[in-house]
Amino acid sequence: MRLHTLTLTGALDDLEFSLATAPGKGTLTLTVDLSRVSHPSPTTVAALLWIKRCATARGIAVAVRNASPDALHTLQHTGLLRLMAVEPPDAAR
Repeated sequence: MRLHTLTLTGALDDLEFSLATAPGKGTLTLTVDLSRVSHPSPTTVAALLWIKRCATARGIAVAVRNASPDALHTLQHTGLLRLMAVEPPDAAR
């Protein structure tokens, strides 16, 4: 899932449907690509928290990928970094 402001509402709607229909067995990880988020807004932080809560309720882990240093700092400052794994950046970035 690629997250950026222009598609935030649509992405959250799609994510809600995907999480509701995700199989409940096995280890699943939802990876959120933050490559288009240079400076996370409070709305972005709230969206990530909502994503984490919805995924956790369904037994799905959440990870972020391609986060800028500022995004990582914001996630750390808000406490979200403790709740999400950080995947290595894409090689083709």
